[in-house]
Amino acid sequence: MPETNKYKLSLYANFIHLYDYETSTAIIRQILKKFDVKTSSTKEQVAIGTILVNYLSNSIETSHYDKLGYYFDFAQKLPITTDIYLIKCSIASLKNLWKYHFDHNPKYIENCRTIVKTYNLSGLKEVGKSVQELIDMEIKKQK
Repeated sequence: MPETNKYKLSLYANFIHLYDYETSTAIIRQILKKFDVKTSSTKEQVAIGTILVNYLSNSIETSHYDKLGYYFDFAQKLPITTDIYLIKCSIASLKNLWKYHFDHNPKYIENCRTIVKTYNLSGLKEVGKSVQELIDMEIKKQK
């Protein structure tokens, strides 16, 4: 993969949905191999976090659940800062949906709904609505 920089990461984060699943998976694996959480800038962390959120969301929407653990583990390494907080919340909701897919424990859906409430209370109603749509979609898949 060619050299990555903040601009290319941000560009990819915004256009990840244009790639098919296999291509996205290959590109993201290459990016994550080069990415060092300890030495990266906040802007790079935000770009990587955004890429992960978009990839995980697309994977769950299209029922590609296998091997997502690697990406959730990587996301766990991102620091919890004010710049990354929204991303970490999004990843937490996606991880709960992923866990729900495998063991159908309603606590995972409740965790997601708590995150939706937090978004709504914070004024991020569109984000809350998007997460709620994913929750509804996942529940329908399980029926």
